[in-house]
Amino acid sequence: MSDERFSAEIREELWEYVRQNGYVCYYTGVELDVFDETSPWFLEFDHLLPGDPRKIVITSAINEMKGDLTFKEFKGSIVQLYNYWFKGIKIKKKKFRYWYRLKP
Repeated sequence: MSDERFSAEIREELWEYVRQNGYVCYYTGVELDVFDETSPWFLEFDHLLPGDPRKIVITSAINEMKGDLTFKEFKGSIVQLYNYWFKGIKIKKKKFRYWYRLKP
C-alpha cells in the first residue's frame, strides 16, 4: 500500500493484516474486490474510531453504514436490528459517542 494518506506505520499494519487475513473486510470477514470499483465489496479504508488516524482498517461499502459509530456501537446496532427483526425484541436507543450531524 503506497497510499501517502497513511503513515509508514499504518501502512505496515495494513499490510500485516492483509498477510494474515488476505483482502478480507475487517467488519464482515467477506473477501474484498480489489479491481472493480463499482462493486459494493470493493476495498475501502476506514478509521476504526471516527476521525482517528491512528488505526485504519480495510472494509467495503459497509463503511458507509458504520459512518460515525465505533466498532462496538456498530456491532451492537446490528445485533439489536437482528434481535428486533427475528426475535421481536425492541431496540434500546443509545447515545453514540462520535455521532454528529448538522441540522438542516
